[in-house]
Parts: sequence; C-alpha cells; structure tokens
Amino acid sequence: MSRMEFVLAQSTNVVSILCKGQGLLPRIEFSNSLVEFTPIVPFGCSECDVIVKNPCAFPVEIYSLEFDTVYLEEEKVSLSKVLK
Repeated sequence: MSRMEFVLAQSTNVVSILCKGQGLLPRIEFSNSLVEFTPIVPFGCSECDVIVKNPCAFPVEIYSLEFDTVYLEEEKVSLSKVLK
C-alpha cells in the first residue's frame, strides 16, 4: 500500500489517498517457438506463417523498430548530436 498526496492549485488543502493495486504484465504467445525458413537464392523470397495471440484482457501493441519511422528519425537526430 502507498499513500499519494495531492496539492490542489490555489488551495492550501492537501488531499491524501491510500492506494493499493496490482500491475498487469502484457505478454504475447507465438504458435511456434522457432521459425525456420527454407534456403533461398539471393533476392529470392521465403514465407512462413506465424500466429501471434494476446492472452491478456487488454490490448497489446506489437511493432518493429526497423519499420518505426519516428523512432528511426529520432535515432538519426540523437546520433548526429553525439557525433558533433
């Protein structure tokens, strides 16, 4: 348990709330623990189906940083600052 105190703007009153809770851990499940692709020639293509399930009672977002344009742009900016 923890107690949170709130100081309200333009007031001398302090509101105190006793808090108790339990966090939820997001997780996902894959249909296969190992994904193997067949050998391919250069610039060829290989496909494999993988089923991803969300056993949680709340939505879980899955993304790849390699395709996140905002993240990639932020990395470029931070890297350029380090190199200066």
